[in-house]
Amino acid sequence: MSDSFTRKSLQGEFICSVVKHIFDESGFFTSYFGYESLLPVMKNYIQKKETDTAMKIRSTPDLIALNIKSESLLLIEVKSKNYVPDNGKIPLNQGEIKKILNTIKFWSECFIIYVVPDNQIFYAQQAKNLEFYKNDTYLDLYNQFQKLEKEIYEIKKDTVEHYRPLIKKCFPIFLK
Repeated sequence: MSDSFTRKSLQGEFICSVVKHIFDESGFFTSYFGYESLLPVMKNYIQKKETDTAMKIRSTPDLIALNIKSESLLLIEVKSKNYVPDNGKIPLNQGEIKKILNTIKFWSECFIIYVVPDNQIFYAQQAKNLEFYKNDTYLDLYNQFQKLEKEIYEIKKDTVEHYRPLIKKCFPIFLK
């Protein structure tokens, strides 16, 4: 296993955990939901299949969150990038493009949350509201996504503000 793969895996797990804490501290009951968590024994088998069922399972959102007060039940896919160009257009590889398209296709009600090293840090958009196509090579973060706390109104702004400095400190660690 390469150091780069290990670093990316740890970054993804850490960032997903931070997003989970933001939801928990905003009054949600949040649980891991991704197929890596639910079906670890079948993971290698499912990764090799190209059926609609396998693709739907592979694109299962990372988290599920329930807010009892507002009766909101949310699915959440967490993504991160180590770099955002000034124009906010994040270049994507073929695997990332396929994952986003499958999230839109199979989980349109899911919120996609991007965590990136800029001043805002946390961005969100519901998959069904994304304009994204098979031939796209980038994601237009600044024009298609909103601040996390604006897109999901139950998220507390002070909670997001609490985690921003932590993420800012951690991104350089993941870049090494």
